[in-house]
Amino acid sequence: MKKTLSVALLVLTTAFAWAQPTLIPRLGLTLSNTSAEEQAGTSKKMTTGFSLGVGFEFNLHPSLSVQPELNYVQKGFGFEASEQDPDLGFTVSIDNQIHINYLELPVLVKFYPNAETKSLYLLAGPSLGLGLGGKNKAQVSSSFLGQSFNLSVTSDVKFGDPPASYNPDEDTDIYLDNRIDFGLQGGLGVLIAKKVVLEARYNLGFSDLVDNENSKNRVLHFSVGLPINIAKKN
Repeated sequence: MKKTLSVALLVLTTAFAWAQPTLIPRLGLTLSNTSAEEQAGTSKKMTTGFSLGVGFEFNLHPSLSVQPELNYVQKGFGFEASEQDPDLGFTVSIDNQIHINYLELPVLVKFYPNAETKSLYLLAGPSLGLGLGGKNKAQVSSSFLGQSFNLSVTSDVKFGDPPASYNPDEDTDIYLDNRIDFGLQGGLGVLIAKKVVLEARYNLGFSDLVDNENSKNRVLHFSVGLPINIAKKN
């Protein structure tokens, strides 16, 4: 075992030095939803979140590199629903936002059309996410006979089966079936003044959040990164 670990460490160290890695810490904004179809009386809406992570870019060729990353990413979905009865003077509306936190590992291939300036690049590759949990926030507004009522409800988003004591009519926590989120990412980025990277990418999820339901993650991801060349200089 020690010999295997030593060989693996030697290979990684050699590759690390040969490929001239660049460390890219990044901070981003996410706009997310799911592939679920709208139900009668409801409308889908984007959920806003953030991301924080770091990428390691390894040069394979002047125009080509590979970039594994480790990111904390907020995904999720939202919906609005309303109902009214003019005869009774009754209306009710619900604004629901669900944020799901993931630890995500993308492995991306980057292509630079201009290998000299590297001012523009395209990237694509698979990603694997691990759901950590999240929050469900609902805002309920209603009126009856001219009187208005507002209620805010916050609960947890969890993975797995609910406990035996779970009562869907009383408990507000949400339980999702699948913690693993496998997907494909693609996008483009620009390097400004050789110091700052602005990037936009799209995350196409292949894993349903809920079994037997069309509920795959769809995420627009915008980020700012600071490339740091950590290769040894001769």
